[in-house]
Amino acid sequence: MIKHIVSWRHQEGFTPQEQTEHAERIKQELLAVADAVSGVISLEVRSDLLSTSNQDLILDATFVSEDSLLKYQKHPQHVKAGEFIRSVMTNRTCCDYQTED
Repeated sequence: MIKHIVSWRHQEGFTPQEQTEHAERIKQELLAVADAVSGVISLEVRSDLLSTSNQDLILDATFVSEDSLLKYQKHPQHVKAGEFIRSVMTNRTCCDYQTED
């Protein structure tokens, strides 16, 4: 299995209400991509991070293979979601790794 973990911070200037709306839209758009692509085992988007966090939003996804991850990333719905994410978020970090499960 492949783990795909991405995190972001909101760009400056958004109200807490706007940040909440952005997080929900990002969550819904990425969940829709997961539903459209085979090989997604699980996908979770979280914005309720602890105060000890230095990011605002995290995507935690599991795929059956690296090929499935690549299909997810290239899917037109993911490309569209990425356009919105880049318009409101910054400081993206990504970690992908293979698990033994």
